[in-house]
Amino acid sequence: MKAFKKGSDDFFVRGTIIAIFTTIPSISAFFIAAAIVNDLILAAIIATIVHLISMVISYKVSKKIFLKK
Repeated sequence: MKAFKKGSDDFFVRGTIIAIFTTIPSISAFFIAAAIVNDLILAAIIATIVHLISMVISYKVSKKIFLKK
């Protein structure tokens, strides 16, 4: 018995791409800022700002990816 329909596999692939597009910049910003600044709190603040920016961009991209007909 197949648990997913063919269309839902495509949905999961697109969702994974959006998740990667959102998390990779914030994680890399955290490690780069931590290496440069040597302060984890400031690095976390910088990574949070980058994460929020990438969330806005990924929202706009996801509307184009998921809502095309």
